[in-house]
Amino acid sequence: MAHAVLILNSVQAHDVNALLRECVSGSTLDNGNVFALNTSASGVWTATVATGSATDLWMCATPEIPFVMDSSGEIYRVGTDPREFYVPAGRTFTAFKPKVGDIITLTADAFSNAIGGNTFANASAGSWLLTWGASQGAGLSLKLVETTFISIGRGIENARVTAYKLMVVGE
Repeated sequence: MAHAVLILNSVQAHDVNALLRECVSGSTLDNGNVFALNTSASGVWTATVATGSATDLWMCATPEIPFVMDSSGEIYRVGTDPREFYVPAGRTFTAFKPKVGDIITLTADAFSNAIGGNTFANASAGSWLLTWGASQGAGLSLKLVETTFISIGRGIENARVTAYKLMVVGE
């Protein structure tokens, strides 16, 4: 199973530490997944799927260190393909607060549906994934800037993976 790949092209969180959080979730997450932060214990925030509203959401953005986990829970680093990376439930990860004007790039695995002719990626209550739509949604919403690709090295070959450059237009 491929996991979503996220590139933080130009985000305010690069320069404003208040827009970064250390988090933990009871669910397995990919970079690019969106969620609410409700409580903090010892400086680590609890990420939960948004309920009721898709506003004031955060996004998983942990540096990719591809790994696999065996049946006993032991983690091993593998390869260099960022699509092999995910955050296991219960592990600490980094999140950033998307702000209007931020530009990010995400692979298709970060979305619950295919792009089709849509130009907006919207967060919705009850889902970790963004959803493609024809118009800007209420709450966290990103507008398609361009369809692009991410080069992911696979040994001696170079694989181009379709990706979407997006600008945050609603929080």
